[in-house]
Amino acid sequence: MHNKAVLEMVNGIFKHAVYYFKESADIKEALLGSKHNSVIETMEQLAIGMYGMEAYDPCHATLRSIHSRSISRSLAARTWNAIALVHFQKGEYDFAFKCANRATVKHDETELSATIALANLGYMQITQGIPEGRAILESAEENLAAWLHADNEIVQSVRHNINMNTRK
Repeated sequence: MHNKAVLEMVNGIFKHAVYYFKESADIKEALLGSKHNSVIETMEQLAIGMYGMEAYDPCHATLRSIHSRSISRSLAARTWNAIALVHFQKGEYDFAFKCANRATVKHDETELSATIALANLGYMQITQGIPEGRAILESAEENLAAWLHADNEIVQSVRHNINMNTRK
């Protein structure tokens, strides 16, 4: 079921992907319990599918459910970052910034998920005309380049956002 959902998502058929991820999460939860990593990973994929469908409210609810089940600091950073992106997409910028700050509040420079959240916070700030966003992006880019190497697409995306801000 999970693999079918992944295939549907890769093909851009989010409606079917969401259905299969939901079914897969329900089955896994019944067998493994609500806090099992496999259940949480499937729920993350479910939230991504909902985001792809622009079903932002159910996506937010799913992400909050994931957050309530997790004890992992890395997953907490990923979840708050995803919630921030959902609300940023909805145009709810103040709430998006609050969520992004929660993802980075205890930012550990050795933590990849928190650093990616930091990069997203910088991007959101830049797009809203907040000048501090550039320094945040540069800090995140430096750490990401050290871990992922300069040719990694995440690093290149952060650099693009920094350069985009320079041209304005």
